[in-house]
Amino acid sequence: MLSLFLSFRGEIAALGAALMWAIASFLFAGLSRFTSPLWLNLSKSSIAIGLILLTLVIRQDASPQLHLTELGLLSLSGAIGIGFGDSMFLKRCFA
Repeated sequence: MLSLFLSFRGEIAALGAALMWAIASFLFAGLSRFTSPLWLNLSKSSIAIGLILLTLVIRQDASPQLHLTELGLLSLSGAIGIGFGDSMFLKRCFA
């Protein structure tokens, strides 16, 4: 059983991610009736950041090898792409 899992771990991870995305879509649709797209996006992003930090702590690899400029550009990209883009997407889809 373990060798089967190791042989197909990428495929299993992809199916797991797709399942989580589908569940999250249903949750977003339900929650969008009670809250604004901006609040929904901020809470979703906060949970994601928390889980990423938890993963880094568990893996004991909490210091990424990025320079301050690269980290700043990555943060700006995330703020524009996820912050603005997802808010507009959620507003359009669930309004």
